Amino acid sequence: MSARLAYAAPKNIGISMMYNGGPCNEGYRAHEGELGLGYYMASTGGLDFFVLGGLGIGQNYGESSAGGKLYEGKYIKPFVQFNTGAAGGPLFKAMRTDVLFCLKASYFSYEGHRNTDPRIDCNSSYMLVEPGLKLSVGGKRFRLDYVTSVPIVPTSEGLNGSTNARTYPITISLGARISIGSAD
Repeated sequence: MSARLAYAAPKNIGISMMYNGGPCNEGYRAHEGELGLGYYMASTGGLDFFVLGGLGIGQNYGESSAGGKLYEGKYIKPFVQFNTGAAGGPLFKAMRTDVLFCLKASYFSYEGHRNTDPRIDCNSSYMLVEPGLKLSVGGKRFRLDYVTSVPIVPTSEGLNGSTNARTYPITISLGARISIGSAD
């Protein structure tokens, strides 16, 4: 389950927060959050631009079918994100659509271990580049969102699944957005 909150402060300043947690698949559990501060610029050509910097933190673990933890760890992920796209374009009568492209660069630092005998440390630090796409459709106050992104580790060295933390190969989310206050 995920929740996102964004606040448009005066003078083109934006604040964003995200929380994601709960069971994912086959015993994997995660709790993670992000906090970011950014600057928004509307262009005259119909494309908007938003740059955001922030910090992500989280923890995860995997459960065995018997109920014990197979591994566990915590991470920190400072990031910068660039977004551009068109927002609020007419689709059909009162229906509007948004198309947003983003590029997120982050430094992923993970400290954890596998609960084996002997215990195996699982510590990783590497850069991530994450291109993404957001599509929205709906009205002035309520829209349905589809978001997808692909984290890429820009290195020729592979990650060892036993001693390195790995990120998911693709992220897909579906959600609803409610605008409160002034919505253009």
